[in-house]
Amino acid sequence: MFRHQVQFYDSDAFLIRAVLGFVTPAMQVGESAIVIATREHLDLLQSMPGALSQYGHRDDKDRFVLLEASETLSTFMVDGLPNEQRFFDVVGGLVHQVSDRGNRHVSAFGEMVAVLYSQGNAEAAVRLERLWEKLAQRHRFSLLC
Repeated sequence: MFRHQVQFYDSDAFLIRAVLGFVTPAMQVGESAIVIATREHLDLLQSMPGALSQYGHRDDKDRFVLLEASETLSTFMVDGLPNEQRFFDVVGGLVHQVSDRGNRHVSAFGEMVAVLYSQGNAEAAVRLERLWEKLAQRHRFSLLC
């Protein structure tokens, strides 16, 4: 089942609370999580005591991944637009990996669309949203962006 939520926010603190409220429950019940966020938001998430800092070590490293949004975008963007096959290879491969090849549900937070939109690249942002929806036809995950 694919669940896609869009979160609008007017403060970093609100966004961080929303991401934690989305990802932490999944991790607590043994599911997987992917967070693709700006460096600033990754730093805020990792600095919160007892929040996500407890994951990503030992047994959790295969089911919890933090990635920087611009760096991740650079792996599948071609001529200013997301390349479908590269997106499926990079992001789809990651979802497949942390889901233990489909055996665990994945909760993914993605800030890449917001990055593209903030750069004035609305066409790429819309295309990326569509690619997430296509990816949901191949993998079981929930998305917050």
